[in-house]
Amino acid sequence: MNWQQILIIVIGALLLIGGLPAIWRFAKGSARIILSVVLFLVIVALIWWAITGLAAAV
Repeated sequence: MNWQQILIIVIGALLLIGGLPAIWRFAKGSARIILSVVLFLVIVALIWWAITGLAAAV
């Protein structure tokens, strides 16, 4: 693991921790569930890309 992978994983974790409460505060009803799932999937994809993509590039 290099510093770029660690940085992306840390940013992803911070977005997940900080983003979910913001979604729950501002969104209502079914939009909450949809936005939470989308945010979660995007961050998981970002972390997965960081681990696999950058590892392949190095």
